[in-house]
Amino acid sequence: MVMNLLKTRRTLAIMAKYWDRGRVKTRLAASLPIRAERDGAAMSDPDEIAATIHEQFVRHLLGGLRDCGDARELVGSPVERLDDFQVAAGGKTKGDWQVTDQGQGNLGERMHRWFSRHLFATTGFTQREAGSGPCVLIGADCPLISPADLDLAWSRLAEHDLVLGPAHDGGYYLIGFQADTGDAKGRLNSDSLAAIFHDIPWGTSKVLQRTLAAAEKNSLATTLLPPRHDVDNADDLQTLMQTLQESGDAEHPLLQTLSALEIRCGRQFRSMG
Repeated sequence: MVMNLLKTRRTLAIMAKYWDRGRVKTRLAASLPIRAERDGAAMSDPDEIAATIHEQFVRHLLGGLRDCGDARELVGSPVERLDDFQVAAGGKTKGDWQVTDQGQGNLGERMHRWFSRHLFATTGFTQREAGSGPCVLIGADCPLISPADLDLAWSRLAEHDLVLGPAHDGGYYLIGFQADTGDAKGRLNSDSLAAIFHDIPWGTSKVLQRTLAAAEKNSLATTLLPPRHDVDNADDLQTLMQTLQESGDAEHPLLQTLSALEIRCGRQFRSMG
């Protein structure tokens, strides 16, 4: 019975940096002369505005996904900000999120470390036996990821080794693995997991392409979710706002939050005035 629970436990993680000015959303800050107001006070520093937007994305995801899966982690950075992350996560989601450290290394090394720990932890069991079930990792650049998106990812992992959510910029907004699919298709092991994150040109338009090639080379049964837009620059932010406005949900919490910031990017956000 214990082993069955270990294999079916669904784990969700959000990997994010803390919203320190100048350390997050630097491409957004540099893309256009952004101006904004928050609580009636003007903000003219693009780095401050970008950090504020990133904070709202993280908080929105923490709140909107607080009931998803069986275990949830906020995988944060830098390590000295983990206590602040815990306050943010606990205050928003009643403590449903465990805060852990990303550790050192490039993006691939950090993601590989997290998946390896959850999928192939060794606590007296074999690697296959110790697998915790399907694990899904997202970032904070795609704030519209919903519980329905994660339900789709979980269901796809019932028959696949790897699930990816393609981003329109050539990367991916979601990645998930299942260490044991329950049939002969299961090919994921510690070596094939490492291959997915090795020699990937992070931050470029070739991330998804190279990841799919690595999956094929290692015979991993792979499935793709519908593509989505990451928010990396002001044009992406404009697309996000238009999507929210056209959804017809004037009460959408992220729309209300971003509208309250009174963001202006050149002429693009006049409809929010």
